[in-house]
Amino acid sequence: MPVRASLFFIPVFPFGSFYAHISQLAILIVISLHITIIVLFSRYVHPDIDLM
Repeated sequence: MPVRASLFFIPVFPFGSFYAHISQLAILIVISLHITIIVLFSRYVHPDIDLM
């Protein structure tokens, strides 16, 4: 049992921060895509309003 537990817990610690960074990058990409879509849509609906 201790060998199996160590084999299970060793790959978890390096990949935990890796997946955390990937999720943070994914959240930032989604937020930037939403902002870009909102800006483009507002320019398409109201071309006289310049948001940038």
